Amino acid sequence: MDVRSIIAIYMLGFEIEDAPHLASKFVFKGTDIVDGGEVYTQHPIVTDLAHESYYIQVPRIKPERYKDWNKCSRLLKLLSLFEQNYFVDKRYLKKYVYRIPEIKTETETKTETDKILKKMIATLEKIAADPYARRVMEEEEFMAMNIDFWKQTIVNKDSIIADKDSIIANKDSIISNKDSIISTVSAELAQRDKELEEYRRRYGKLNGAIS
Repeated sequence: MDVRSIIAIYMLGFEIEDAPHLASKFVFKGTDIVDGGEVYTQHPIVTDLAHESYYIQVPRIKPERYKDWNKCSRLLKLLSLFEQNYFVDKRYLKKYVYRIPEIKTETETKTETDKILKKMIATLEKIAADPYARRVMEEEEFMAMNIDFWKQTIVNKDSIIADKDSIIANKDSIISNKDSIISTVSAELAQRDKELEEYRRRYGKLNGAIS
């Protein structure tokens, strides 16, 4: 069985503020979480499950990076396909504005990159022009929009429930305070009734003595 390690490539549609890099790489590092220190091992159970990861910040792919095409690295040339400009039909058909030099030999690294780019562009154009593929892309976009809508709906629902719970809690507090006020007033009335009865008893005896 051919076991291969995982390599994750994340294409981010936003910029990471404290990592102002178009492309960055993070490699697995082991740490002893009991005694401290780094862990070094080449055991397959560790090396095959742990994976290095790459983060591409798509908004940082800017036209000014390609002013001198010949000086661009192989990676930068490939990333030019993801530049979020020059779309001519919604977000599905893109006009590729960079001129790829004619391929002379297949042994040179730069011309090999150009060959791969030409093949990728041709594939993307074919997919974008296919009615069924376009329909699938439109449905995926529609689903993504609906997911955002329902997420916001759930957030709003939770907010409404929280407000309702707050109102109920306030109502219970008001009822509790009302009961406390009624209890206090009742105690005061009972005390006044007691004092009044005592006054009547004494006042009645006094009148009897005078008469």
